[in-house]
Amino acid sequence: MFVLHYSFGDGSGFGVYQHIEDVLLKYSSEQIVPDLIKGLNSKKYCIRYWSSQLASSFPDTKLIESLSKLLTDKEPDIRYAAIAALAVRVL
Repeated sequence: MFVLHYSFGDGSGFGVYQHIEDVLLKYSSEQIVPDLIKGLNSKKYCIRYWSSQLASSFPDTKLIESLSKLLTDKEPDIRYAAIAALAVRVL
């Protein structure tokens, strides 16, 4: 439904990327999670990064596998975001 993996670029987004979460929170996890999974598995850093950030707002067990793979990502900020998103599921 949503094409999250095409929304994020390599630049700063001038604050727009942070507002995507506000829009997505109006939808159910069932509508958002499939695209989040695609984003978490993307080869592009910016898409993995923002998808891992957004995953904290959609605590769904379907995200665990993709988030777990990011725990070994070469980028420390992605690893941190994945840990934070997984922690939401534990708490």
